[in-house]
Amino acid sequence: MDLSDYRAEIDDIDEQLAKLLVKRIRVVDAVAEYKKSTGMRVLQPARERAVIDKVAQVVPEDLRYYTENLFRYIMSLSRNRERVLVSPHGCTLERFLADKRDQKPNSRVAVRGEDGSCAAKAASLLCPGASLIHVKNFEQVFIDLRDGTVDYGVLPLDDPLGDTLNEVYELLIKYGFYIVHALPMNLDFYLLGVRGTKLSDVRTVCVHPLTLHQCSDFFVAHPRIKPLFQTDTVQAAEFVSRKGQRNTAVLAPRACANICGLDVLYGPLPQSLGGMTRFIAISRLPECRDGADRISLVFKLPNVTGSLCRTVMRFSLAGLSLTKIISRPCLME
Repeated sequence: MDLSDYRAEIDDIDEQLAKLLVKRIRVVDAVAEYKKSTGMRVLQPARERAVIDKVAQVVPEDLRYYTENLFRYIMSLSRNRERVLVSPHGCTLERFLADKRDQKPNSRVAVRGEDGSCAAKAASLLCPGASLIHVKNFEQVFIDLRDGTVDYGVLPLDDPLGDTLNEVYELLIKYGFYIVHALPMNLDFYLLGVRGTKLSDVRTVCVHPLTLHQCSDFFVAHPRIKPLFQTDTVQAAEFVSRKGQRNTAVLAPRACANICGLDVLYGPLPQSLGGMTRFIAISRLPECRDGADRISLVFKLPNVTGSLCRTVMRFSLAGLSLTKIISRPCLME
């Protein structure tokens, strides 16, 4: 036999498998109707384990690994089919997506950062027309939302380095709130100084550590200028304004110039890392706004072989594309 003969044999086997698979699915349909009428759960772990064990006994030992994995996939497809038939209006996610909600009118939004900060700008874009409530730290955003002081909170989630903001993720899990909107923003920064300052006067620049990473090329091009780390950009701009010395400037959004009475000395600065930061709006209740095309889920998996693989498979079966997976093993305990 040559290769064409082997391929012809495989084609014949595949045709038989396809017909048997159709026959199996028709039986699965009948099982789904029975479970629907009796209120039985779709997932029956003991039954699936028994099927795997039975199949493993009728194949050669060196082929058991492949056979078991094939049947796990077939049963995953079957469960997906059953869920569609048992819940004629779709799964919980589909029902949620069908129940669209718009932003609450006259809403109040908690944001970490003062007017002129990147977070405040993000809040005005994520929740147009809302009143901004400025707080001092990320957890206060969640506390105000929990207590009903505000309707939404706005927070950064991913930074330009491609890192996640661990504190925000931990707080999302701790409080169990929902992400209802997201916005990637290109953060433009300018060198701001007191009135009459020239770039040649500047020797020290107040800068947030993340901003330093984004604008590192500026400091390479101006080696005489040294960074002075600050944890709050708007407060740093206010510090430069109060100090009133031409040798000290700040890297901040352009809006800070008007707010703090500073001049724009240089900018916008070229950004070494693209400058895209993703901000999110969170709410106590789920919302699905028009144009939504992304969802974030938090779930816990058993520490057994294949649990992640089987979970990821569910996304594939639902026709969803995974863009990011983050493992946080200690937060769900």
